[in-house]
Amino acid sequence: MTLKKEPGVSILVVDDEPIVNQSLGDWFRQDGYQVTTASSAKEALRLVAEHTFDIAFLDIKMPGMDGLELQERLVRDCPDLSIIIMT
Repeated sequence: MTLKKEPGVSILVVDDEPIVNQSLGDWFRQDGYQVTTASSAKEALRLVAEHTFDIAFLDIKMPGMDGLELQERLVRDCPDLSIIIMT
């Protein structure tokens, strides 16, 4: 996958598996992106309330609120956010 590299692109990665957050975070950082990771939907909602992100990668299966429910909340609360669901 190739993302259009623009200065200051901020990415949010949300996955309950630490290795996924670390791997994706490291990969995007190596390409010069600003990356924040969250291990739950609840944490992600807190982060989007505090920061602006351009792209969010969401795991579909997470305990508590899953990625689809998180997507619905983010679409409503952050209409300019691009969302990619990971399975």
